Amino acid sequence: MSDRTDLSTDVEDTTVNYLAELAADDNSLDGLEEFLVLPYLQRLEAGSDKELVEKFGAGCIILSGQNVLIWKKNDPPFKFVPILFVPVIKKWRDRQDAEKPRILEETFDMRSNLAKIARNPDRRSSEEYGNGYKYQYVEHLTFLGVLYDGDFAGTSCSLSFEKSSHFKGKSFITAIQSRKIQGKDGIMQRQPLWSQVWGIRLIAKHNAKGDWYGLDFQNMEQSVISQQHVKPFKEMNVRYKEMQRKDLIVLDEDSTSTAVINDDDNNDGGM
Repeated sequence: MSDRTDLSTDVEDTTVNYLAELAADDNSLDGLEEFLVLPYLQRLEAGSDKELVEKFGAGCIILSGQNVLIWKKNDPPFKFVPILFVPVIKKWRDRQDAEKPRILEETFDMRSNLAKIARNPDRRSSEEYGNGYKYQYVEHLTFLGVLYDGDFAGTSCSLSFEKSSHFKGKSFITAIQSRKIQGKDGIMQRQPLWSQVWGIRLIAKHNAKGDWYGLDFQNMEQSVISQQHVKPFKEMNVRYKEMQRKDLIVLDEDSTSTAVINDDDNNDGGM
């Protein structure tokens, strides 16, 4: 099941409205939500899937599953609207272990034992198994959102800050909370998450252990969604929250960072 919102603004809607009387109370789509798997914005690096790197090149962002190009080096940032913040803790097998599944455990519970390990620098990559392998406990700062420009505008997907981009993700969260709008009474209020437009891109990174590409965010000239998108985006936020409550959110994610990053290297600064 795909999830795409029509963002058209310059085409007159000429659809015959013969379903309007029934659509408001229709329940024919009930039960499909549990089969919604959101694609993720995947970073391609030198150590990523060989076929994808050969097709698109390292240092770009594609949409998983569909394997379509969203952003490439030297392009301006693409617009992304975060709809719901969903932090996830995942236990990954060692990258060199080809026998076990990639993801061994995952949880949305930030009070779980997995979360405690992932947030402990001394424990998150110290548990050994097999032939010298190590489990990786990773906190993914994940946003369910919508692409807001380009050929795939309106497509729902997830954007995840983890490993080398984790600190940048915390900076993104801080920036999101800092956005303000003027309320009805003239008092400045926080801007709703689902109404914020951000620019996303990759930047080249380097340390003694290698080169990689990290996520970066920017303020855009358009910082607020258009008026006609307020109702559907607010409704999407409510729907995703309800799916989260029912534990129906399925994220099609992968760990794409191929560099081994020290904790100190995560301090890449905010904006």
